[in-house]
Parts: sequence; C-alpha cells; structure tokens
Amino acid sequence: MIKRLRVYNNTMLIALYLVIVGFVVGLSGYVLYTRSNRELLISYIGGVSNGMAVVVVDAYDPDSHTGPSWLGGRWGVIDITNGYEIIPFGKYCDIRFVFDSMAAVRLNENWGIIDIVDGHEVIPFGRYNHIGSGANGFINVWQDSLAGVIEIENDTVVIPFGIYSTIRFISSDMVAVMKNDEWGIIDIMYQREIIPFGKYDKFYGHLQDDNIAALLDGYWGVINILNGEEILPFEYESIRLIPNEMALVRERQGRQIPYGIININSKEEIISFGEYNLFGYYQDGMMTVLSTALVKAGVIDIVSGDVIIPFGKYRWILLYPDGVIATSNGPFFWEFQTLPYEGGYEGGGR
Repeated sequence: MIKRLRVYNNTMLIALYLVIVGFVVGLSGYVLYTRSNRELLISYIGGVSNGMAVVVVDAYDPDSHTGPSWLGGRWGVIDITNGYEIIPFGKYCDIRFVFDSMAAVRLNENWGIIDIVDGHEVIPFGRYNHIGSGANGFINVWQDSLAGVIEIENDTVVIPFGIYSTIRFISSDMVAVMKNDEWGIIDIMYQREIIPFGKYDKFYGHLQDDNIAALLDGYWGVINILNGEEILPFEYESIRLIPNEMALVRERQGRQIPYGIININSKEEIISFGEYNLFGYYQDGMMTVLSTALVKAGVIDIVSGDVIIPFGKYRWILLYPDGVIATSNGPFFWEFQTLPYEGGYEGGGR
C-alpha cells in the first residue's frame, strides 16, 4: 500500500524569514520531503502514473492569484511512496507522462522521449519540435511546426506531417483531426474517415462505448461514431462523457446551478441538477464534487451517491489511477494518500 506523503505549505516560514530581514511577501506552493530531507516549494503537480508524480518546484508567478504556476520552475519526477527523486529537479525544462514508463521531456528547446526508469532515450532530442499526447504506443508530434503521429517503439510516421492542422487522440486507435478548418474523426493506422469532415463543428473528450460529445450549431450532443445515431440531442451548453453510459451535462436554458449527471440512454438524472456546485476529477466510478452548502470538496460514488470522502475537510481533491489521491486542506496544502480513504468510509447517500 502506498504510504501517505505529506506535502504542505511553507508560506508562513518564508514570510517570517522575510519579515526578519525587513521584507514581507506572500508565496504559495507545496512543500515536499525528498530523500535528501530538504524542503522544496512545489507549485504544480503535473500527473500521476505507476506510483510516480510529475511535480514542479521553486516556481512562483507574483501576478497570478488563482493558483499554482509552473513558469520558471524546475521539473522533476518523484516516487510518491517515499518522495525520492526519480528524475532530478531541474534536469529537464518540461516533463509529461506519455505511455507506460515513458515520458516526453524538454531539454532547452529540444524535445525527446525517455524511459523514466533507466533514463535511456527512446526518441532522440531535437528530432521533433514538440511532443504532445498519445495512446497505445502512438503519439502526436510536430516537425517544422506541422502535426503528425508516430509509433514510439520504432519511431515511424503513421499519420504524415502537414495533412491535418490539429490532431487529438480520442481513443487508442482513433483521432479527431482538423483539416481546412473542419473537424472529422479518422482511424490512426489507415486514416479512414469515421466521421466525415464538416458534419460537426467540434468534438470533446474521449470515446466512451463508441460515443463522443459533438458540437453542432453552438450546442453539444452525443453521437455514436459507428452508426451515426444521435444519443443525446444537441441542446446542452457542455457535455463530458463518463464511463458506464453517463454524462456530466450543463443545461441549455440554465438553472442557477445547471450541472448534473444523466444516463445518456434513458436521460434519467443520476445526480440531480444543482445538487453540487462543481464537478472535477473522475476515476473508477468516483468523482470529486464541490458541495453546494459547504463550498468544500468531497468524493462521491456517482451511481449510489455514497460519500467516499466527506465534505468539509478538504478544499480540493485530485483523483488518480490505482486509488491514489491528493488532498488539499488549504491554499496549496497537499498530501498523497491511497484509497480506501484513511478517514473512513462515510455511507448513507448524499
């Protein structure tokens, strides 16, 4: 079981020191214990994968009052079971998990892909201008500012550069692409059109049971990409598909708090509109929500309505695979935990 890794705010310590020397400032961030037992100001958590986390230290944007920043900071990868540095802070200018134990990293202005565990180069630095997201061994890259898709293992081009202005993965074998300002959906290996260009204005999110959210004439609906069936009508301000035939939707005409979760086939309300202020991370049937009454975050089972992590204790909660969570009970005060939640299970519905 993954141990708790405490990440806390050292704003007061820094402020006290600066007061002593005659200055007063306000700094925000996370502090993380590393193997050298030194304290580091963490301003960004970039993702969690296989027990590792991408974090940024020593970044602070004095003009930003809304949250942490990665500008000017030092990127690194830590083992969240103990805080040890796997990729030392400052070695790379940017780090993003892409596939299994591989990460896209930037060294000065050159991007490459490395194996996080042993550090060897999978894709040499400088071959591509930029490296984006991917799935199932494929990844979106740019060469001379032109987008394409390569297969990582043998570094071969699968979708040639320059055909599409934008490429976005929606599943392990399909991408939404833009050509001549029109969106369509194609399969990766053979570039066959699944959804014709121009039929819909835009697509959002990933495929869920062959369904995807699509925009048409200013409103969102859900379509089945295999048979073209309209699953949800185009009458919503926004739609985010969730596994098990559910969707987080915002109503067109709008109530005061217009978000709710519905079954996309029966249109039944799973979570009533207005029950929560805000919906965040989804993982394994659970979702982070903001309580209407308490204005604090909790985690609920979105089918049963049971409260997994009670409201009122944390300002915000991040959910990651394998039961890993990051909890905040103050501005940028974080610690990693694993489910089942250490504070106990609180059942009984909403």
